Amino acid sequence: MEKLISIGRPVAGLVLAAGESRRMGCPKLLLPWHGDTILGCTLANAIAGGINPLTVVCGAHAAQVAAQAKTKGLPCLFNEGYAQGQSASLICGLKAAPPGYGLMFILGDMPAVSPQSYKSLAVAYAKSDALIVAPINAEGRRGNPTVWAPQLFPEIARLFGDSGARGLLDKYREETLFLPLTEQGLYIDIDTPEDYEGKLCGC
Repeated sequence: MEKLISIGRPVAGLVLAAGESRRMGCPKLLLPWHGDTILGCTLANAIAGGINPLTVVCGAHAAQVAAQAKTKGLPCLFNEGYAQGQSASLICGLKAAPPGYGLMFILGDMPAVSPQSYKSLAVAYAKSDALIVAPINAEGRRGNPTVWAPQLFPEIARLFGDSGARGLLDKYREETLFLPLTEQGLYIDIDTPEDYEGKLCGC
């Protein structure tokens, strides 16, 4: 596993993989993707990008998701409140960050994010004093994953619902480093059969 050189603030990774895949109609993270699964490819790319430690949060389909994490040598946290939405997974996963580490929130259904993009986001966070680091494309669209400083963990712990931390991104826009990255995979997740069947960039 490649490790990032310690040049500043360290980053741990949290892979959000607790969803019920209602729009897909089946466990989307377990679907085949470029010789692996959607989740497997997401995990492999984050590992190759030097994100360490890396933890998976499971909920729905917990046994299968945990098995995927195990194949990559990664720990898995069970989110008992997964039906309450993404915020519950963020709160469950806060414990995955060692003291002083920022957390990179990684969506399990974004297998086309390259190792280089993971590394670029982590290095940008390490070199800055931003509270949040988020990718942005030429059209001004925010992408994923995002990196969060530990100063924001108390507010994350008070979130609720399925909107995740988007409200905090708006609240702390002035303290956010928007990193220009053009890679298509940073802006595309897989929610529906049409998304899955579409031609996305590989991993």
